[in-house]
Amino acid sequence: MRIVLEFPGFLQITGVDSGGTSEVAEGKTVSQLLDDFGIAYDHQRYIIPIVNREEKRLDYVLQDGDHLFLYVPVGGG
Repeated sequence: MRIVLEFPGFLQITGVDSGGTSEVAEGKTVSQLLDDFGIAYDHQRYIIPIVNREEKRLDYVLQDGDHLFLYVPVGGG
């Protein structure tokens, strides 16, 4: 199945361009997709998946045609 994946550049996900279409196996969760990209589980808790403009959990099962944005809140002073 195919999804559209967007993410901020500082996530440094290789092998896929932000805003591009990605092939994903049926039944894959957001967390499993992040595992595939080498993002450690301890770091995943800081990522908020936005799927089709709705906030979801990392255990959300991706569906064909989903638009996934990996939101990472950033703060500082």
